[in-house]
Amino acid sequence: MSSIPNLVTLLLVYFLWFLLLAGIVAAVVLAVRKREKRRREEFRRQVEQQNREKELEKMKIDDL
Repeated sequence: MSSIPNLVTLLLVYFLWFLLLAGIVAAVVLAVRKREKRRREEFRRQVEQQNREKELEKMKIDDL
């Protein structure tokens, strides 16, 4: 009968390890998504800035 409490303890330990690893994986995934979102936003800003500069160049050429 002593093997049943050992089995329950073992399953509990494995379950806690699983929860810990799942939490770590979730934290890493969220951090990577946040970083990628920041990079995409920075890229979008750069493209918009380049488009504004091109538009200004066109306006200067048209004024000549």
